[in-house]
Amino acid sequence: MALIPYQQGLPPAVDDIVPDLDAFPYHNVTSEVQILHSNGSMSCVERERQALLELKKGLVDEYGILSSWGSEGDADCCRWWGVKCSNQTGHVVMLDLHARVYDQPLRGEISASLVELRHLKYLDLGWNDFRGDPIPEFIGSLVKLRHLDLTQAYFGGKIPYQLGNLSSLRILRLSYNYLIGEIPWELGNLVNLQELMLPFNDLGGVIPYQLGNLSRLENLGLGSNDNLLIDNIQWISRLSSLNTLDLGGVSNHRKSKNLLQIIGHLPSLQYLSLSKFGLSDIDLLLAHPSQLNFSHSLIQLDLSRNMFTSSIFPWLFRLNSTSLIYLGLNSNLLEGPIPDDLGKIMNSLQILYLQNNQLNGTMPKTIANLVGLEEFNVASNVLGGRITNLAHFANLTKLKLLDLSWNSFTLNFSNNWIPQFQLTSFAAQSVALGPSFPRWLQTQNNLYDLDVSDSGISDMETTTAFLCSTKRCLNHLNISSNNIKGQLPDCWNHLASLRILDLSNNEFSGKIPTSMGSLILARHLILRDNHFTGQIPSLQNCTQLVMLDVARNELSGPIPPWIGFNLQNLQVLSMRNNHFNGSLPSYLCHLTNIQVLDLSLNNLAGQIPKCLRNLSAMARKPKSTDAIDEFYVFTNGSPSYVFSYDFYPTVRWKGKELSFKDDQRLLKLIDISENELCGKIPREIGNLSELFF
Repeated sequence: MALIPYQQGLPPAVDDIVPDLDAFPYHNVTSEVQILHSNGSMSCVERERQALLELKKGLVDEYGILSSWGSEGDADCCRWWGVKCSNQTGHVVMLDLHARVYDQPLRGEISASLVELRHLKYLDLGWNDFRGDPIPEFIGSLVKLRHLDLTQAYFGGKIPYQLGNLSSLRILRLSYNYLIGEIPWELGNLVNLQELMLPFNDLGGVIPYQLGNLSRLENLGLGSNDNLLIDNIQWISRLSSLNTLDLGGVSNHRKSKNLLQIIGHLPSLQYLSLSKFGLSDIDLLLAHPSQLNFSHSLIQLDLSRNMFTSSIFPWLFRLNSTSLIYLGLNSNLLEGPIPDDLGKIMNSLQILYLQNNQLNGTMPKTIANLVGLEEFNVASNVLGGRITNLAHFANLTKLKLLDLSWNSFTLNFSNNWIPQFQLTSFAAQSVALGPSFPRWLQTQNNLYDLDVSDSGISDMETTTAFLCSTKRCLNHLNISSNNIKGQLPDCWNHLASLRILDLSNNEFSGKIPTSMGSLILARHLILRDNHFTGQIPSLQNCTQLVMLDVARNELSGPIPPWIGFNLQNLQVLSMRNNHFNGSLPSYLCHLTNIQVLDLSLNNLAGQIPKCLRNLSAMARKPKSTDAIDEFYVFTNGSPSYVFSYDFYPTVRWKGKELSFKDDQRLLKLIDISENELCGKIPREIGNLSELFF
């Protein structure tokens, strides 16, 4: 489970524009597009009005986003939603159709009528869903464009080389799509470009050296494209205006000597990500901090997922950077104690990531010196010791994220302790903090993410007190693998934002509360390995469910019809080892996205329906993203957090219970064994070519 904050930011001359939402917090570039609403003195150009109507025809607008367009709305297209015109000419100069709500996107096709908007300077189609369609080549004909944002719009295919014709372009954002192939060298013709963002795609090949022609470039993001190669890094030295550089995951840099020295001579660099870059201590020997221009300007430094040992700490201390606020050293080879000097010398830090290393010892008291600290993650190390009332963090009033999971800490809390901070995320997975559910968590009014699984909690009274006082903003709650015994309280209707709920491997009993049916945003509901009885309450309004797991309980009754008719986003349905009876219903055949269907060890009777051939996801080739669910938390209409959740369904495989993915792909399985079914196995099931039996 990952909770990643995004930096907010708006171009100053434009209203209601989506913020810059790339995982590494990039510096925001002013777009310089001077756009004003029409003042009524001049209506839109009729040719452009017709072009917009053609565009609307090609789009699938399930939520009425474009209801103001056309006969049912204002006749003047300059007053339509997302459209802005020049006061002087009436020409459409801005088209901002980015999705304001993540799960309410536009779909469909982008009409070629868009080329009729010849004066368009600003185009934003981000956060919509174009289902893997390629970016239209004709966008390269909009030669007056200065700002093009297609972030997270589910585009696929190659980046059209025609984008290299947009000589006026200042900002190009293509992040978080499914783009493949090489980066077109023609992008090196965009000499006015200030921001080029291509991270989180599937791009490959050698990064074209022509990008070195972009002398005005301030932000360059190429990270998280694991097939990209850098053949010669010298061209980066020509980007003297560069403020942000993200090369995370780029390969084959060994052909470039003195990598850090070359990057270190960039005079304006403030944000640097070299995550997963194959760096080691040897690279530090070739780049003395006194020779690096960014030693005093650097604000954010991400060196995660490399091969640095704890020798990197003295190197960082010699940087003498008083401006550094972000330091990512997670997933390296760090060992030994966390240095005391970290809290003494680097006291400007606001975000510190040290997780997934081999750090040991106790928490240094000098952490308390990091008075501006907002996020601190030391999960999955070998740290230990007793911490009372989070003493090391008690005075860090700005702290928002704290992850102590998978260490040997023992956490003790006074019943009346109230911290001075307000967390958005707290994780203490496999850390001793029971038997009571920590009362201080009830005082955290902005908590999005809470994981206290396998933490020794057994007290039902304090657990109930927390559940019934939890604030509406909670998105992820994991209290699995504890020893909490008793009946769940029926107070879930106030948790309207809950997306992931994991109560598995406890001793809960009685009926599942009916108020769980009010969790209409829930995507993962995991109640397995408890003692719940009776029928499953109606979850028919929980239409976004991706995973429903109620296995190994004492539930009974027929399989509810609403599972097939209402929960058509389900990928995992596990009802194994209960007392469900009745037939194997044909309405389960509506679950066309299902990839794991486990109904084994029940009392189901009758024949196997032939319509199981309709479970089309069972016939599709698996993808590496099949078992990763990502969704966004929106604040005031703009994304502020992304949740990335790996779900591992537990299935019975060759007589054993296993929780796994097959080579990072979600297992595709139907298990209806050990019921009272009769008749022949339908041969149509053979069409489900990816199915495991």
